[in-house]
Amino acid sequence: MRLVLTTVPKDKSVNLADAILESKLAGCIISVPLEFSKFLWKGNIEEEQETLLIFKTRKELVKKLFEEIKKNHPYSVPFISEIKIESMTEEYSKWLKEVTSD
Repeated sequence: MRLVLTTVPKDKSVNLADAILESKLAGCIISVPLEFSKFLWKGNIEEEQETLLIFKTRKELVKKLFEEIKKNHPYSVPFISEIKIESMTEEYSKWLKEVTSD
């Protein structure tokens, strides 16, 4: 299993999550509201109300998931990363495979 993370403006998080679930590239998405997000952009310190989205997916879907997030993301340079999960329950693994398969 893989966790894929991205940050997105708070008002765009539901649309992005729905698009990914409809594509079956993730079985579950967790939304974590962030107190604040500050970053450097074009020489300025910017602040945005963002949400961290955590996508639960399979290894073989990560590349397509990255592409789909980029396609639907409002930022021109979105943060998208992958975390490898070493182990999980057999039941969850089976469920994830079922819901992310065509």
